[in-house]
Parts: sequence; C-alpha cells; structure tokens
Amino acid sequence: MIQKLQKFFHTDKWWGKTIFIVLTYVFYWCIFYGSTLLIPYSSYNTDFDTILPFIYIFILVPIISFFIPFLIRKIINVNKFFLYILHIFLIILMTLSFFVIVVFSAFSHIQIG
Repeated sequence: MIQKLQKFFHTDKWWGKTIFIVLTYVFYWCIFYGSTLLIPYSSYNTDFDTILPFIYIFILVPIISFFIPFLIRKIINVNKFFLYILHIFLIILMTLSFFVIVVFSAFSHIQIG
C-alpha cells in the first residue's frame, strides 16, 4: 500500500511530496472540520449541547491531527523539524479560519436597528 502511494504521488520528487502533504491536510480538514458543518445545531436543549461542538472543534480535532505527521513520515521521507513546524502552523491556521467562519456566520444573522 505504501509503495503504491509513493508511486502514485511520485514522492521521490519534491513536487510529489508537496502534493501528498497538501492533499493529506485537505482531506483531514474536509473530514474533521467539514463533518461539523453537517451536524444541525439549531435544537440546543442544554448547556452541554452548546459546548460539545466547541470541545470537538478546538480540542479533540487538533489532538487527532498529531497523527498526520506520523502518517506522512511513514509514507515519505521528509525533514522531521520542517514537518512539525508546518503541521503546527497549518493546524493553528485551520482552527483560526474555522473560528472566523463560525463567527462571521453567527454575526451575519444578527440584525442591528
């Protein structure tokens, strides 16, 4: 399986490694952050129901994301320091962008005046 992925993405070349890393993070973002957009949150009944999505988005999903560098290093040979710096930057960027999207979405429904 690993050899098929290496051959498909041409991981012996720099552009193959780049495409593989980018697609891995896009896939991760679509699965974990995209799944939160599919859950209807309009019927809150308790305080626990309102905090649960935030725990998932801002705590659980970033913790799960630390398996990504392990997966990438298992498939391709890349500098460990560079990969973890890139990973931390991308996870913070993804979390902040999702937060901004949620805040703008919430404020777009408020009518002033």
